[in-house]
Amino acid sequence: MPTHVKCDGQSALVDKALFNPESNKLHLLSMLSSREATRAVWAMGVQGKPLMLELEGKWRALGFAEMTMKHEKLPCGRRHMLVVSKEAYASRVVIGRSLEEVEDRVWAKVTRIARVPLHQTWKTWTLEQLNLTRLEGLGGIFGVVLSGVDELERQVCEAIKAGTLCV
Repeated sequence: MPTHVKCDGQSALVDKALFNPESNKLHLLSMLSSREATRAVWAMGVQGKPLMLELEGKWRALGFAEMTMKHEKLPCGRRHMLVVSKEAYASRVVIGRSLEEVEDRVWAKVTRIARVPLHQTWKTWTLEQLNLTRLEGLGGIFGVVLSGVDELERQVCEAIKAGTLCV
C-alpha cells in the first residue's frame, strides 16, 4: 500500500523515508507529486510545522529542522523531491538497504575516522561501544545516527589494558 505525506490540503506519494521514532525527527524524505504539493510539504517543514506521514494506515506527525532539498521534474510531468537533514549530510546518519549493510558501513566509517587503528576482529566490540540511534525506515532503507566515536580511543586503550581486546 502506498505511503503518503500530507500538509495544508496537499498530498504527496512517499517512496522512502527515514526518521527517529523517539523524537519524530525526519532525516530523509523522498516524495513524488505535483509541483504545488511537493513545495507545500517543503514549505511546511521549513516553517517548523509537522508533516503528517501515513504509516500502516495511521498518521504520524514528523518534523525536521535544518534540511536541504533537491527536486527534479520527471518526464511524466510530476516532481520528485528529496529532503535530507543536514545531520545526514554531515555524515552522522548512516543509511543502507539492510541492517547488515548499515553495520558494515558504520564499521567502514569508524575505521576511517577513529584516531586509533582498529583491527577487524574488534568489529563487534567496537559497534557495541558506539552510541547508535536506530532509525525507522520506509521503502526498503535502514539507518542509524552515529555518535560516540570521540570516546572510542579511550575505550580501546582501556580494553587493551584490561585484556578485552587482543593486539
